[in-house]
Amino acid sequence: MKLSTINYRLTTFVVVGCVTLARGLVAEGNSSLSDSKNEDASVTASSLLAQNEELRRELSLSRETVQTLTNSLAESNANAEVFRRKFADLQLRMEALGLASASKDRAKLEQRLLTAVSDLQFAQKEREDAAFFENGRRW
Repeated sequence: MKLSTINYRLTTFVVVGCVTLARGLVAEGNSSLSDSKNEDASVTASSLLAQNEELRRELSLSRETVQTLTNSLAESNANAEVFRRKFADLQLRMEALGLASASKDRAKLEQRLLTAVSDLQFAQKEREDAAFFENGRRW
């Protein structure tokens, strides 16, 4: 064999070896990268699952809170309606007794009280005068 043929075969052998070695290294590199990507993906998936579970718990708690508040609101509205009816009934009673203006205007109430006291004093004075005249006629 000639030297050039041996050189050619040796060179081909070296090139094929280098290419094979390079492919192996690239495959290992890709394998490390893919392992790293897989680890990152599994960590990300785990954290997303944990976050999802936490959000589901928060949603469940929020739904319970909304349900409790809805029930409380319904009960409060029912109580408010009962008190509105009682208030309306008391207003009607106060109007019937002539006390409707008492809560609206204190000055009017004071004026009514003064008039009532004045009328009472006048009635007592008339009774006293009537009793005096009656007693005076008898003597």
